[in-house]
Amino acid sequence: MEWIYILETTEGVNRIKVGKAVDVETRVRGIQSMSPVQLQLIWTEEQYNVSIRERQLHRRLRDYHVFGEWFNYSVEVAVILVNYGVMLHEYTPTLVKTPINTGVFSKETTTIQFSSVLLGESM
Repeated sequence: MEWIYILETTEGVNRIKVGKAVDVETRVRGIQSMSPVQLQLIWTEEQYNVSIRERQLHRRLRDYHVFGEWFNYSVEVAVILVNYGVMLHEYTPTLVKTPINTGVFSKETTTIQFSSVLLGESM
């Protein structure tokens, strides 16, 4: 089995990378050594059809594509990921899991809130 993962930039422009690897730790170290900014692993999932899942996520995020496997990261992207079954709150401990009526995204606290929906729950 392989892993699909999502990396997030922790400074500068908000971007994520959706990729796959047999050994996520080694892959992340390799990418980090080539990156001009610090990266944070925000999600991983082990599965058999990792190439299919990765392609599906890339297609869902195509409107936010920057280059390669990198995408702009915004509240809209977070919603797409959550709707697709990515459980971000498991890997982002400062995530707020309370429903509100107005959407708010704050990079300083990594707060993502949505009206009438708790992150990580099915919609």
